[in-house]
Amino acid sequence: MEDQISATELAFNAYVKLKKVDPDNELVKVMDSDSVTDEDFINRFWDKEEPWEGKPGSMVSMRVETNYFLEVKKELKEKHSVEI
Repeated sequence: MEDQISATELAFNAYVKLKKVDPDNELVKVMDSDSVTDEDFINRFWDKEEPWEGKPGSMVSMRVETNYFLEVKKELKEKHSVEI
């Protein structure tokens, strides 16, 4: 459970930092858009060959939130010279 909370906090904090420097970024829009469903988000950030369906929700959530964080971290560093 603590891993899940940590992944959520990392993803949210990264999102906030990116939104401050680049509010029109695609990774910000993914979080802000009402049209992006949970399933859309999972499909976008799930990086395993086997499907996420049927896996424990906490594991799926932790994986996709961590991957979101890593993409935002890369975006911040490469495009905005911001380290997190």
